[in-house]
Amino acid sequence: FDPDIYEGTGGNNIALQLVVDGLKLQVCSPGFVNGRDAILQADLLANGGANRCLIWNVFANRGLGLSASQGSSNNRFDQVEAFDVPEDCALGTLDQSFNNFSIYPNPSNGNIHITSRLDKGASTVSIFDINGRKVFSQDVSMSGTVNIQAEGLKTGIYIMEISGDDYTHNAKLIIK
Repeated sequence: FDPDIYEGTGGNNIALQLVVDGLKLQVCSPGFVNGRDAILQADLLANGGANRCLIWNVFANRGLGLSASQGSSNNRFDQVEAFDVPEDCALGTLDQSFNNFSIYPNPSNGNIHITSRLDKGASTVSIFDINGRKVFSQDVSMSGTVNIQAEGLKTGIYIMEISGDDYTHNAKLIIK
C-alpha cells in the first residue's frame, strides 16, 4: 500500500492503473467478463503479466473465473459464474478450496454455519486449538449449509479443518 495516489508504487497504485488501462482496452457495451479480460490484458502489456495469477484468483473468488460467461450484455439474467482459474495459476500455493466454503459467523459464539458450494458428501469438521489439540470433531454430510454446535469452546483462536475423501480445507476460526 502506498498512500501517494499520484506517484506511489504500491499494490493499490498498480491495481488502480490496471483498471484505468483496462477501461481503455475493453470493447463497447462491455460485460464483467470483458472487463476482466481487459484488466488481464493491461497487466500483460504494462507488466509482462507479472500479476496474472493474482488477478485471476481475485476474479475467481468473485465468480468471474476462467469458465465464467457473461452472456449477452443486453440481458441481466443469462450470466454463468465460475470459480476456476487457468491451470498454471491453480498449481500455485493459493488455496483453491477457499472458493468452495463459507464459514460464518466468524467470530462466533460456537454456533457455526458452513456453506459448501459443491456437494462434498461425507466429511469431518474438526476444530484444533492454538497448540494443535483437537477440541471438537463432528461427521457431517457437506452439501449446502451445515450447522455446527461447538458452543463449549473457550474464547480464542482456533483452526477449523473440513476434510473428506479427496480434500482438506483449513480456516481460522475465532470464538468470542
